[in-house]
Amino acid sequence: MGDNTKAQNFYEQALAVTRKAFGQEHRNVAEILNNLAFLYDAQGNFGRAEELLQQALRIWHATLGEDHPDIASTLNNLGTIYYDSGDYVRAEHFIRRALEMRRKAFGSTHLDVITSLGNLAALYDAQGIYAEAEPLYQEVLAVQRQTLGNIHPDVAQSLRNLAGLYAATERYAEALALLQQAAAIDDLVIGQIFSIGSENQRLVYLSTLQESLDSFLSLVSQHLSQSQTAVQVGLDLLFRRKALSAEALVVQREAIWRGRYPALEPKLDELIKLRAQIAQKLLEGPGPQEGAAYQQALETWRAEQERLESELAHEIPEMNLAQRLQSIDRQAVARILPQDAMLVEFAYFNGVNFHAIPSKHQAQWQPARYLAFVLNPQEPDNVQLFDLGEANAINTQIAALRAALINRTSLHAPNQVSTEQEHAGQLAREVESDHLHHLLPVEIEATPSGGAWSGCGLRYMIFDPLVPALRGRKRLFLVPDGDLALLPFEVLPCDDGGYLIDEYQISYLSTSRDLLRLMSPPANQPAPALVVADPDFDLSLDRIPEVVYQEETYAGPADRRSYDFNRYYSSFDRLPATKEEGEKIAALLKVQPLLQGAALDGSLKTCRSPHILHIATHGFFLPDQSLITQEKHPVWASDDTDRSQSSRLERFLQQRIENPLLRSGLALAGINTWNRGGKL
Repeated sequence: MGDNTKAQNFYEQALAVTRKAFGQEHRNVAEILNNLAFLYDAQGNFGRAEELLQQALRIWHATLGEDHPDIASTLNNLGTIYYDSGDYVRAEHFIRRALEMRRKAFGSTHLDVITSLGNLAALYDAQGIYAEAEPLYQEVLAVQRQTLGNIHPDVAQSLRNLAGLYAATERYAEALALLQQAAAIDDLVIGQIFSIGSENQRLVYLSTLQESLDSFLSLVSQHLSQSQTAVQVGLDLLFRRKALSAEALVVQREAIWRGRYPALEPKLDELIKLRAQIAQKLLEGPGPQEGAAYQQALETWRAEQERLESELAHEIPEMNLAQRLQSIDRQAVARILPQDAMLVEFAYFNGVNFHAIPSKHQAQWQPARYLAFVLNPQEPDNVQLFDLGEANAINTQIAALRAALINRTSLHAPNQVSTEQEHAGQLAREVESDHLHHLLPVEIEATPSGGAWSGCGLRYMIFDPLVPALRGRKRLFLVPDGDLALLPFEVLPCDDGGYLIDEYQISYLSTSRDLLRLMSPPANQPAPALVVADPDFDLSLDRIPEVVYQEETYAGPADRRSYDFNRYYSSFDRLPATKEEGEKIAALLKVQPLLQGAALDGSLKTCRSPHILHIATHGFFLPDQSLITQEKHPVWASDDTDRSQSSRLERFLQQRIENPLLRSGLALAGINTWNRGGKL
C-alpha cells in the first residue's frame, strides 16, 4: 500500500493548494475530492470515501445546480461506494439517480448511460435478483456492440458478467458459450493492449485475464466436467493463457526483430504504429460525434494490420511462429507430441462459487485448487480432466518433500498407511470404469495418519489418479503450475521402494506452447556457448576490463530495479568456488569464460542466442506483491471518467504493481557499486 500512501499525500497537498488558490467551492476542489475518494475506497475506508464524495456533491450542486449531467458522476461514484460497503439500498438510490440524469441528458445509447446500467445490473446480481439483472446486462451488451463493435474489451467484460448470471441460474452451457466469446475477443485485443500500455497496465490487464481463466476453469470443472466439448475448450484456453506474461514482451520482441532484419524495419515500425493506433482508439472509445465512423476506422486499421502481419510473417520466421502460438489448441499440440507420449497440463486456479450471493455475505472466490488435463496425442478429442483437490494441502506436501530432499531424509515412510493405498486403489478402479471422461475429485489427507511422513502421500494426491489415463505410456511431458513447478516429479517415491524416475521418462515445459517453439527450426545459427562466473560485485568504473562482446550495443530499456531491492539486498559477497566451476565448464565447451570484472550485464545482453548459457553467481528473489482483485471491487465501472478499459483496470489496483521479472534476478559484476549509487 506504499504507493497509495504517496498518492494520498500528493492529493492532500493538491487539495490544500487548490482550496487556497480558488476557494472551498471550486469545481477543481470537487475533482480532487473525487480522486481522493477513489483511494480511500480502494483501501476499504468507505466512511472517508463517502465523506469526500458528499463534499464534492455539495460543491457540484452549488456550482452547477441540481440537474447538471456532470453531477451524475459523483452520484454514480457514491453508489459504487455504498455497493462496496454492502449498503445496497443506498447504492441503488444513487445509481438510479445517476442513470435518470444521464438518460435525460444523453439519451439511451450514450456510454455514460451504459455505465450506470451496468452498475445497476451488478447491484441486482450481487443480491441474487437475477430477473432484474439479466435484461440490464443484455441491454448493456447490445448497446456496446452497436457503439463499440464486437471486438472491444468492454464487450468481453459484459459477456463475462452475463455468463456469471447464467451460471448462477444453472444455465451452464449458455454461460460457457458466452465465456468462449469473451475469450475470443481477449485473444484479439491482448496484443494491442500490450503494444501501448504501461508495464503496470499490462500487469493489471493480465490479472483480469487470470480471473477470467479462473472463472472458465471453475465452470468447466464444477458443472461441465462430463461434457467432453467443455473439457476440450477448457484445455485449449489454458494453452493460450498460461505464462501469458511472456507474451507481454511484444514490444521488446519486435525491437529484436528490427535488429535482425534491418531491411524490414520500415514495415515493422509501420506495424507497431498501427497496433498502437488501434489500441489507443479501443481504449478511448468513440467520440461524441463519431458514431459509425469509429467502427469503420477500426475495421480499416485491422485489415491493414492483418495485411502487414501476413507480409512480414513470410520474411520473419519468428513472427510466423508467434502467430502460430496465438492459435494453439489441442490438435496442434497432439500433432507435435511423440505418439508414445502423454501430455499432462496442470492448472492452479482460484475457484469461483457461481451461486454465492454477496449481499448474504457468501464468498464468491473459493480456495485455490489444482486441475490436471491429460492429452493423448492419438486421441486429442478425448481429453481427461482430474480435480486434484485444494492447493493448500498439496503445497504443504510439496514443501515437506522439498525439505526432506534438502535434509537428505528418506522419502519413504517405514510403514505405509494402508488407508492411503486403499484410497488410491479405489481411485484407479473408478478411472478404469466407464467414467474415464468424467472429472475425478481427489480428496486425500495432506499427511498420513500414524505420524510417519511419506512422500508417497504426495504421489497419491497428484500422480496416482492420473495413472490409468496414461494407458501405460512411460514418456511424459508435464506442464506444472503453481507450487508444482517447484517439484521434481522424478523423486516421488513408489510403494515398492523405488521412484518415479525408475518407471517414467519425464520432460518439463513451462507452457505447452513451448512444444511449437522446440519443434520449429531456429531462424538463426546459435552463437557459441557463453560461460559467466565469479563476478566482481564491487567492480567500479575505473576497473572495467575490455568487454568480450563489443560488436553490438544492447537496445533494451534503461537499467531498472525493483523499488523494494534495497530493503532486502544491500550487498553481495563473492563466491570464490564459482571461478573454478566456470573455468572447468568453459574448458569442456572450448570457450573463454567471462570471469570477475568481465562478468558484466552488457556482455550477456549483446550475446545473441548462445548454444549453451552457464551462469554461476548469486540469485535474488523478492517477495511476491499482493493484488487487489475484483472481489474487492466487483463493480465493473464507476463514473464517466472511468468508462474506458484501461482506466477501469487501474481502478481495480491503486497500488504500485511492477513487472515480476524485476523482483528476481542474477547478481553480476558491479552490482554492489550500482546498489550504492556509484558509477559503473
